[in-house]
Amino acid sequence: MESNQSFIANVEILNAKLAKESWYNTFWAKFSGNVDLSNDDNGNAVYTPSGQPINILNSFIQEGRDNMLIPFLSQLTGSPVYGDTVLKGTGEDQSMKWLRVFVNQYRKAVMKKSGSMSEQRQKMFKLYEAALPQLRDWFAKWENQAIYQAFYEGVSPNLSVGTTSDGLGLARRYHPNWWINDGGVLTSVGTSGTTKTNANLDTAIGMTASADAACDTAMTAAILHDLRVKCMELRIPQMTTKGGHPYWCIVMHPASSSALMQDANYKAAVQAAFTGKMLDEPELSGAVGYFAGFAIYEDIVGIREWDEAGTFMGTTTSSRLDPTAVTLASVAVRVYNHIVFGKNCMGKGVAKDLHFTNEVDDHANTIEVGGALINGYQRNEYFAEGDATTASGDAFYNDQSASHDAAALAAENQSSLIFSTLD
Repeated sequence: MESNQSFIANVEILNAKLAKESWYNTFWAKFSGNVDLSNDDNGNAVYTPSGQPINILNSFIQEGRDNMLIPFLSQLTGSPVYGDTVLKGTGEDQSMKWLRVFVNQYRKAVMKKSGSMSEQRQKMFKLYEAALPQLRDWFAKWENQAIYQAFYEGVSPNLSVGTTSDGLGLARRYHPNWWINDGGVLTSVGTSGTTKTNANLDTAIGMTASADAACDTAMTAAILHDLRVKCMELRIPQMTTKGGHPYWCIVMHPASSSALMQDANYKAAVQAAFTGKMLDEPELSGAVGYFAGFAIYEDIVGIREWDEAGTFMGTTTSSRLDPTAVTLASVAVRVYNHIVFGKNCMGKGVAKDLHFTNEVDDHANTIEVGGALINGYQRNEYFAEGDATTASGDAFYNDQSASHDAAALAAENQSSLIFSTLD
């Protein structure tokens, strides 16, 4: 019994270590925070958003439900009082917006064969130890790509995959704030403030066999200045360093950041005292540059091209994790789709965090270690009440047997955008 209890305790410790390391090995962990749950004097639930780009709600979901509501605090908009006008009693109510985030389970297993039951517990624990780098790294890579996919397509793949694969069959909703660098001019893809269609993306960035993309200019310092104005127009809220400096984040493909860093205007800016010192701020750890109010990060896997098959992330896990898994038409140029974000850009609902199990089978001849979690990611945007339903063609159109795209819908997104440039 003592040996069994010791084994269970060791496994629990290792499980917690695996779960923690898996999340903190993602690019996005440093941009996330938990929604605080408490109760007021009457026992009513009080939700306090984290204020980070990714708001995480760890909450029990009633049986039979597949979604939860994540709060985002709206910005104050009311007028001040002037002169000696009494301020008392004029406080503006804090307004919450609620994002409905769906969740679904996904799992992964590692198998090891064992030829004997002797010292079985010891062998099993060694398997757990061996699974640490494999399962931890797999879940970190998968979850990282799930977030990138949610930026482009609105939801993570465990939500958009069809019901025949035990997904939820939610519609993909391509980002309503999408601009391209067309000859040095910041140009909207389709109608600004409307979710994009396959046809919109094919015309602007897309890789069809019949036409090249309208996006025809590489990343420059000048276009980033225009993008800065666009972020202001969209009222994308900036993060702030401990030193009091506001910033947005932009995640670029290394080919695009390299082009930017060769720009003479960029070189001149980074030589300036303020711009150079910004990278010393601890909140900008991992950034490769700072320019025009943007902390610049690089990623070669998540910053995707639109391929001629009409997808960003591919249809398999291997394609999502492979930066070269893009089918380009022979006449097409390479276009990278960069992600810009500020506070409150994504909701993550967690019904059950990453946990690990074991299975002994075949008369104790094989051992499997599995990992599982129940969560979901959704881009933070708002639709007209009539469009925010699960009816055919609406934003949360679901229960489809295969992955599908939502119709173009008016959408309000004040927290992120996609910006495309030529390689």
